Amino acid sequence: MAALIAQPPVVASVSEPLASPSDRIAAMQRLWNAGSAIDGGDGYGARVLTAYAAARIPADAAHADAAGGLIAAMLTAGLDRDALS
Repeated sequence: MAALIAQPPVVASVSEPLASPSDRIAAMQRLWNAGSAIDGGDGYGARVLTAYAAARIPADAAHADAAGGLIAAMLTAGLDRDALS
């Protein structure tokens, strides 16, 4: 009987390395660029979707060229304090 119950797929394990901030930014940028195809608008929904992920990117000069998109994502979800820090 237990074999009939579907098990959820394993997404990641503790031993797998986490994506680097640059990899995470690139993934968010792909969503932002595809935003109009995803939600039929101007990408606002894609920015809201990624707001909390954007807030977890450490401030670093290496990511300065992505700062505008990261800040815009944070502001769409009302993360003003995160966007300013």
